[in-house]
Parts: sequence; C-alpha cells; structure tokens
Amino acid sequence: MAEPARSYARLAQTIERIQPTARLVTYPRYVQSLPFYCRRRVIVVGAKTELAFGSEHVPDAVDYCFSGPADLLKLWNDPRSTVFVVDRVAIEQFRQVVGSYQVIASDSKKVVVMRLDIGQPGQHIPDTHSSDVNP
Repeated sequence: MAEPARSYARLAQTIERIQPTARLVTYPRYVQSLPFYCRRRVIVVGAKTELAFGSEHVPDAVDYCFSGPADLLKLWNDPRSTVFVVDRVAIEQFRQVVGSYQVIASDSKKVVVMRLDIGQPGQHIPDTHSSDVNP
C-alpha cells in the first residue's frame, strides 16, 4: 500500500509528456527512478551519495555530477532546454539562486520547474501540498 507514495512514476511521466527531450537535473537529491521512467541520464546537483562510486569510474562524470549553488546557476543559465526536479523543502533555496521559474509539475515531495520564456511572469510552487501531479 505504501508503494504509490514512494513512486515518482507519475511525476516522471508528466515530465516525459511535457518535455520529452529536455535535460533532467535533480536538486539537491538524486531521484533514482527518474532515469528509468524518463529513459535518459539525469544530472545531480548535490551530494553524489550512491553515485559516488560510478562517478569515479566514468569519463563524463563532470557532465552529470555537480555540487553547489554555482553549479546550479551554471546549469540554469545554459541555453539548452532543462527540467529541474527540486525537493519541495529546498525550493526557496533554489529560488534564491536562480530567481523566477515556471512550475510544470509537482507532487508532495518534488517540484518540477523550468526557466521562464522571455516575457512570462514568474510562477512559484503552488500553495497546495497535494500528492497529485499538477501538469
């Protein structure tokens, strides 16, 4: 019964539907199921934790493993289409680093955001902490 509460399948499916080719970045924790559900590699900004061993043995780890606010801002300012999966408890810290953003999905633990298109007003996390995914 608890499995649906832990799964990020619906969130990942929403990302796939809205941004099927965008880079994926997790902050500040890695979401292990995103590569499986989104069928692509995921960039982590934060502690490597279970990725530490692998990152020491692949030549492109510098492209996928980042650690702090400066790296987060670098990824944010990159012109490529990028989706950021942010821990809900870290969204204010995230906003302080990057500024305004567009929410494309959320659940009780994660907020999925992207850069705003020029001329769009900023949108921050919804007041609700529902476990439903909001496209």
